[in-house]
Amino acid sequence: MNIIAFFTDAGVPKTGLNPTLDIWKVDGTQVVTAQAMTEINGGFYKYDFTTYDEDEDYCIRADGTN
Repeated sequence: MNIIAFFTDAGVPKTGLNPTLDIWKVDGTQVVTAQAMTEINGGFYKYDFTTYDEDEDYCIRADGTN
């Protein structure tokens, strides 16, 4: 499953970032820690969440500040 995030700076799509992604199950178990996202284009970035389980609920945080 691809996780897609969109980043802007003052409303303008932000390119050239090196964002990371953290994912937790809703029970608080962290399943992805500071993994790199790949730039798509126009401020969009993706992460291939290969361990996604459709029977789980997740909380996701994308960080484009690094």
